[in-house]
Amino acid sequence: MDGRLSARDRGRFALTRRGLLATLAAGFATTLAGCGYQPGAGEFDWDSRTSAGSTGPSWGGSSLSHWLCDGGRLVSIRNQSGRTYDVDEQGWVDYENAGLSVYDSSGDAWSATTESQYAGTPTVDSETVYVPLEDGSLTCLTAGSELDDGSPEDRPVETRWTTEPLLETAGDDEDSPALHLAADGSLLAAHADGILGIDAESGDRLFAADLEVGSLEDDSRIATGSELAWVATTGERTPTLYGFDLDGAERVALSLPSTPDWLETTAVPGTDDSERTLALVHVGAQLWAVDSEGERRWSLEVGRPSTRLVADGPRLYLVSSDTLTAVDPATGDRLWERDSPFDDGSVVADARGVYGVRTVSSGFDTDTEYRLVAITLEGDDRWDVPTHDDVDGVDDVFLLEDRLVLFDDDRLYAFRTADGNRRTVL
Repeated sequence: MDGRLSARDRGRFALTRRGLLATLAAGFATTLAGCGYQPGAGEFDWDSRTSAGSTGPSWGGSSLSHWLCDGGRLVSIRNQSGRTYDVDEQGWVDYENAGLSVYDSSGDAWSATTESQYAGTPTVDSETVYVPLEDGSLTCLTAGSELDDGSPEDRPVETRWTTEPLLETAGDDEDSPALHLAADGSLLAAHADGILGIDAESGDRLFAADLEVGSLEDDSRIATGSELAWVATTGERTPTLYGFDLDGAERVALSLPSTPDWLETTAVPGTDDSERTLALVHVGAQLWAVDSEGERRWSLEVGRPSTRLVADGPRLYLVSSDTLTAVDPATGDRLWERDSPFDDGSVVADARGVYGVRTVSSGFDTDTEYRLVAITLEGDDRWDVPTHDDVDGVDDVFLLEDRLVLFDDDRLYAFRTADGNRRTVL
C-alpha cells in the first residue's frame, strides 16, 4: 500500500471571487516572472485532501488520528481497519493498521502503513517518524527523505526498524498502557510506570527507569534535549521534574510546587559559545527554566497560557486568550507584550516571528472570514491577509519550512510566509 500520492490535489478549487483572483494571480506571476515578480507573503500556494480526521482520544490513551510536524515534514497518522482485495492471495482479507501520509512544503506527499494500529503518542524528528504500536513495540519510518523522482522501486517512506514489545501488559484493552514519545536527537518513551531511553538510529533500548509518572494521555509532560531526557511526574507524593542522561543516570530530581501542566525544552547559548538546553515546565501560574544541573535559572509569572511554543529563533512566545508575550529564553526577561490578534488554539513561530489565524465574523456563519496574521520578532504587525474561500474552519496550524499550513476537516491549505518582490493582489 506504499506509493506516491498526487502532488497537488486541487479538485475542490471553486471559482469564487478569491479563487478567480488566485487564478489571475498565478497568470500574473507567469507574466511578470521576467520582471522579478515573486509571490507575496500570505498568498495561497496549494491545497490537498487528506484521509486523516481531527485528533481525538480513543482507547488506551491513543488517538483516532494524529498530526506531527518537525518543520521539514508534516505527517498524519490514523488507525484504520476494513477489508481489501489481496492480489497475491486472490481474495478479500481483513486488515487493521495505521496509515501515514507525509507532506513536504511543496505539497508533494507519500504514503505508508504500519503492520498494526498505533496506541499512544507518535513523534517526528529530522524527517523520521517514530510510532508506538498497540502491542507495546515501537517502529521507525523515514519521512520522505528522498524527494527526487527516481525508479519505481524507490520508496521514500520506509520502515527502518521495529522493536520487540517494550510493555508486557500492552494490548487492546481500554486500560492497557501505551507509550508516549518525544524526540530531539534522542528518543524518550514514557508510560504511567516509567520511562525508556531508545537509540534513535537502531531502536536498541539504552536504559529503563521505574517512576510513578502518573496518568499520561499525550506527550505534554515529557521532552528531550541535547543533554538530558526530561519527565515531569504526577503519580508521586510530590510532583517532580526528573532529568536523565543517555546512560540512564539520574541527573536532576527537582520537587515542583504543584502538578505540572506541560514541559518543553529550548536551546540557549552556553558559557563557551556552545548551546545548552533548558527544561521549561509550567507549574501553577509560573514558568520555570531548569538547567541540566537541576538549577532553576529563572522563573516567570505567566498565568495559564492556552497555547505555548518555543520558536526556532531567539524567542519564547506565550499566548493566552488575550495576550501575546515574547520572552528571552536565556534570562526569562519579557521582551514585549501586546494584545494577541490570534484565535485560541494553535500558533506557530520561526526566526522571523509568529503566525496564526484570526476569525472575523459579523454574527452570521456565512459571513465568517478566516485571516492569516503574522507578527514580527519585535512584536509589530507584519501582515494580515484573507485565507482561501473554501476554508470554513481551522482545526490546526503548522509551519512547514516557509509555508503556513492550515488543517480544515479533511483538507490542507498552504500559504507562503516569505515576502515577495511585489505585493500580492489578493
